[in-house]
Amino acid sequence: MKILIIENDYTTADNIAQALKQQSYKVDIATDATSGLKFTIAREYNLIILDLCVPSDNSINLYQYLRFQAKQTPILLLTQQDATDTLLEVLDDKIDDYLLKPFAIEDLILRSQILLRKTKPHIRTYVLSWGDLRLDQAKLKVTYQNHPVSLTRKEYQLIELFLLHPQQVFSRSSIIAHIWSGEESPSEAAVTNLIKDLRQKFKLAGMETDPIETVYGIGYHLKNSPLLESQILTSN
Repeated sequence: MKILIIENDYTTADNIAQALKQQSYKVDIATDATSGLKFTIAREYNLIILDLCVPSDNSINLYQYLRFQAKQTPILLLTQQDATDTLLEVLDDKIDDYLLKPFAIEDLILRSQILLRKTKPHIRTYVLSWGDLRLDQAKLKVTYQNHPVSLTRKEYQLIELFLLHPQQVFSRSSIIAHIWSGEESPSEAAVTNLIKDLRQKFKLAGMETDPIETVYGIGYHLKNSPLLESQILTSN
């Protein structure tokens, strides 16, 4: 699950992010309204944590815009005690939840988990496949011919991305945007190395056909499944 933190104090945002990552959530950080909006336009999130004191002309307007743009994505508001009355007066009954500063990080984790559970029934998981390669999203497990393939977190995320969008070509910059969190700044060479490592692990697992195709000058995409290729040859 992905969480966006919009908080102008980077130390506070980083502390929240580290706590959430320990719960196995993927986290992006925005320290101002502009970057926060860019994140919500480019990516989908299961939860937004918004400090109403982030730099903006009107943080209430920022919330209302996010509420409109993110639609059903729950938003956990962080606010000061002296702003609570205004918060409740101005915003309607669509507030998902709010937390007063200062707060215990344990309280924030609990509130976040409650809001995430509300969205969980709408999130479906599947077993994705490519030939004898299987990716179980519920168990976060990858196998080839029923034998487990040990992958790093980013290797898993990469093959999952390809399996979810089998016809799409992803540039290196697009892969970075999908897999690396906002506070990381990897070079495009990191994507090249990630692809290389993933291919090597599939080869060691016994895969004779590389599932990833390089589209030179553009990026990478998933090749047609061996089963699909077999059906095409048979029909011809």
